[in-house]
Amino acid sequence: MAGKPGFDALVEELISRLRGARRIVVLGIGSALRGDDAVGPRLARRLGRMKADGVMVLDCATSPECYTGRVKDFKADHVVLVDAVEAGLEPGGVVVLSGDQLSGLAYNAHRLPLRLLATYLKEELGAEVTLVGVQAKHLGLSPDVGLSKEVGEAVDRLKEAFEEVFRRLGRLKAGGTGRRVE
Repeated sequence: MAGKPGFDALVEELISRLRGARRIVVLGIGSALRGDDAVGPRLARRLGRMKADGVMVLDCATSPECYTGRVKDFKADHVVLVDAVEAGLEPGGVVVLSGDQLSGLAYNAHRLPLRLLATYLKEELGAEVTLVGVQAKHLGLSPDVGLSKEVGEAVDRLKEAFEEVFRRLGRLKAGGTGRRVE
């Protein structure tokens, strides 16, 4: 996927946002019971096998607020939220937003709206916040459906993009796999 215009732009955007961060937390947010809403946890599990210095990946399911203590203990100065969104894109499309841009998103199946979570992380923990949102195709209660083809392909692209970002930021360790997601 490297070399594709959309992929390269995504990598450059993430590098520009994460450059200079000492400790990065990636929070995979979503529910496996709601089709494409499982995108965050699915990516977190895929990234959790990666060994990267100063990076922690957490599968938060639908309660990312329950993980703020771990984010604080890790002393994260940048938090990346990965979640399904309704942003008017084609299914599987990816949008990257800062924490203060989250109020315009239409979809939120979580107890605490992402905008409030981002505000808390910024004001209470001093962390910068970035949302990597994946346009969902279906979000209804459908425990047997799983991810749509388009969103599954987006997970593959995002895994490769994050690996490239961490490689270019000098964080990816030799071997690149073996660390479990928490």
